[in-house]
Amino acid sequence: MDEQKKRVKKKRWSYVNDFRRTASGEYIYIGPTYCFQGESHIRKQGILRWGILAVGMAVCAVLGGFILAPGTANCAYVLIPYVLAFISACSVLWGFVRLAAGKDPLRSYVYEATVKQFPLRTILTAVGAAGALVGEVVYVALNGTQGLAVGMVIFLVSEAAALIMALLWRPLGRNMKWEYKEGAEG
Repeated sequence: MDEQKKRVKKKRWSYVNDFRRTASGEYIYIGPTYCFQGESHIRKQGILRWGILAVGMAVCAVLGGFILAPGTANCAYVLIPYVLAFISACSVLWGFVRLAAGKDPLRSYVYEATVKQFPLRTILTAVGAAGALVGEVVYVALNGTQGLAVGMVIFLVSEAAALIMALLWRPLGRNMKWEYKEGAEG
């Protein structure tokens, strides 16, 4: 019976069942949580570092979109990876803001949407940024800078910075450990 429960896929809004109404009419969360394993100052330092990297990735991704560089106007093999990096970096930033707003312990649905998703989101950011870098270099090698050398350098630097920040995120995420705890009705 327990194995069948585990196999059943959770529905998107199933976490609303983890809230109960009190006698005063307020809702309280009674579902499972994740507690950070370690001292609170280590969690704060990790969150601060994640924040710096998340904001940095998003800023670099946005900056790349404002720069007029060769290949960014009409070249699919530059634009598609750039858009992937942009969307992924914004997703990392969104997840970070949601994580930072959550308290310790984190509610299960917040943990699932943030901490568990960061590895995929950062890899997509890194792959997109690397693809945009390679695409821009290939485009310039084939077509020249077209008088946009400064824009090209800024675009390449911003994408390289996004790539580096995405790669730096991963070891930091592996060092932050979370412990699952059953909810009140668990």
